[in-house]
Amino acid sequence: QPQSKDDTVPSRVLQIAIETMLEELTPNLWEDCLDRLVDFGHGVGQCLEMDSLGLNVELMHGEAVATDMSFMTVLSNVLGHLSDSDRDRILGILHTCGLPTYHPVLTRDFFKVAMEDRIKNSLGMRLPLPVGMGKARMFNDVTDEQFEATFVLWESLCKHSTVSVAKSKARAE
Repeated sequence: QPQSKDDTVPSRVLQIAIETMLEELTPNLWEDCLDRLVDFGHGVGQCLEMDSLGLNVELMHGEAVATDMSFMTVLSNVLGHLSDSDRDRILGILHTCGLPTYHPVLTRDFFKVAMEDRIKNSLGMRLPLPVGMGKARMFNDVTDEQFEATFVLWESLCKHSTVSVAKSKARAE
């Protein structure tokens, strides 16, 4: 949201995001390659969005994507590819934007099923993870032990500091 009538930052950020997405997707219109960095936030985000439907903590698409992004950011940190300061900066940006970084539907059991769905439908894990600010790469070989370590750290970092998405009675009606 612009801070004043002269504030062009929000529109510029949106324009850069659109250009970046087009740069990545245009050469791959027929999806010959499913390794897409623009899928960051979509590792289990779609399943999270669908599973939260009808709950008092229902997620809109962008909220589910942000929650996935926070988990995957912590995963990259656990894997040793993202510093603690960059991890915290990404989580802080999501929080400052008013986006959730944790959701109670994203449990270990949910994650296992959602990841199985991801592997089946994407022909592998194909997880785009940040490896620095403005840098990312694809990961396909994350172990159950690494996912478990991520859950422990992610919950400790995000569970009690996330933006609430609980619907008020007025919003729900």
